[in-house]
Amino acid sequence: MASVVEQVQVSNDISLFRQQNSPYWYARFKVAGKWYTRTTKRTEQTQAAFRAAELRSEVQTKISQGIPLRSDIFETLAHEVVEQLDAEYAETSRRCFKDYAQAIRNHLIPFFGKIKLAEIDKSTVESFNEWRKNKWDENYKKLPSKSVLLNHNAALNRIFDLAVDKGQMSPIKRPKLTAKHGLATGTRKSFSIDEVNQVLEECKRWIPLAKKQISKDTRQLLELYVHFILATGVRVGTEIDNLRWRDINKTEVVGSDGNKKKCFEITITAGKTADRKGKRIIRMLAENVEYIFVELKRFNNATSSDDYIFALPDGKRSKELNRNFKQVLTKLGIANESDFTLYSLRHTFITRRLEEGISPALISRHCGTGIEMLEKHYNHAFYMDESAGHGNHYHGGSLVSDVKLDELEEYIGAGEILIKKAERNAFFDELLEDGMILKK
Repeated sequence: MASVVEQVQVSNDISLFRQQNSPYWYARFKVAGKWYTRTTKRTEQTQAAFRAAELRSEVQTKISQGIPLRSDIFETLAHEVVEQLDAEYAETSRRCFKDYAQAIRNHLIPFFGKIKLAEIDKSTVESFNEWRKNKWDENYKKLPSKSVLLNHNAALNRIFDLAVDKGQMSPIKRPKLTAKHGLATGTRKSFSIDEVNQVLEECKRWIPLAKKQISKDTRQLLELYVHFILATGVRVGTEIDNLRWRDINKTEVVGSDGNKKKCFEITITAGKTADRKGKRIIRMLAENVEYIFVELKRFNNATSSDDYIFALPDGKRSKELNRNFKQVLTKLGIANESDFTLYSLRHTFITRRLEEGISPALISRHCGTGIEMLEKHYNHAFYMDESAGHGNHYHGGSLVSDVKLDELEEYIGAGEILIKKAERNAFFDELLEDGMILKK
């Protein structure tokens, strides 16, 4: 430790001293009964005394306003939060943790990186909103969706939480985050029945036109991929791409008419809505999906239960399906094809099931999404009339209270989505407990 070579008392609460290894005067002062030391960065004693008084006043002001006296720059804590998120994703496989980490790396650190956490306020966040808006306009020619903004806000709040816990950001001064400048997601795009038929026909027609074998294989895989999503509503990406043959099990269930029905149990092992045990099981009537599995087996020559289901003949998964699907839409001349993606096939599945009168509670469980999300994004399909063939069983996101237990049981048994008898009873109990149905 450097030795003090000179010391001067400025007042009862302020003193100056110089150390052997520095030309600057240091200030030592007391605020609220506690002593602080700061460099004045002044070599002349009189100027150092004035600066010492200013430093004491700054500390006094920060303490009275609840502003942290010391604060790391944003990226220091941001990297710490990213490490936490990576660990949580590795443990749970929940996609949201991966998305938050990506948002921090790609969007938050580039803007906030060198700013001290204690200096981030409402105006800083507003500047970030404008920067992000311009970035999206430049790169994507549109505003970021509200879901993107909410994702960024969740990631930013993680960092603010840690900063407050470490005393580097005042809870009082912490900026409140909103989905400002967001483009409302609104009703999600789905294909009409005619458009679905056109897409399926074009996918098949396009296969033999490929000049290279890899292109032909990719197009054939795309056709089966499209059929599967339309039949099951499984999420594009993590959920479907990680399915292996061991995740498919053919079984039987007893319908409401007492007859056995063949179905497939499909175990979703990856994605944001796998349960605490790391999986979600959905069941489909065999007649709706078996032909897809038969064609996939024939296509990729799978020999092991560990093989990926949606793989090319060489066992590898394709990264070209989205691009190829866009080409199909372009060839068909579907209006505003930029609004449609492979994910629109899942939206189509959900919309059609709602229009057919399938219970939102059942669709919610099957698709791994909340009833609130169904109501928010598929409200156009929630209001049914008698012409739908199932009666007005529900509206506004929940089952109407006059739907009776035996009616719902018959209703579910007639649908494409199945629940085993033992699980069905537990499912009904949940609905009864929540007041969503009445028991006769």
